Amino acid sequence: MYYTESHHNVDRAQLQGWHYKTDIGQNTPITAFVFIIANLDFIIANSDFIIANFIFVIANQHLP
Repeated sequence: MYYTESHHNVDRAQLQGWHYKTDIGQNTPITAFVFIIANLDFIIANSDFIIANFIFVIANQHLP
């Protein structure tokens, strides 16, 4: 469920991000903001996975 949904969202967000980049221009703050908006559905669909990764990184940052 999560894999298929997130995979579809990644493809669509990447296509939208490329579309907005070519329309607005390279490396502008507007481009970054619009690309984040295009990826919001992907972030929400994988929020539990992203939070788990943050917890894992924070828990392991003090390892030698």
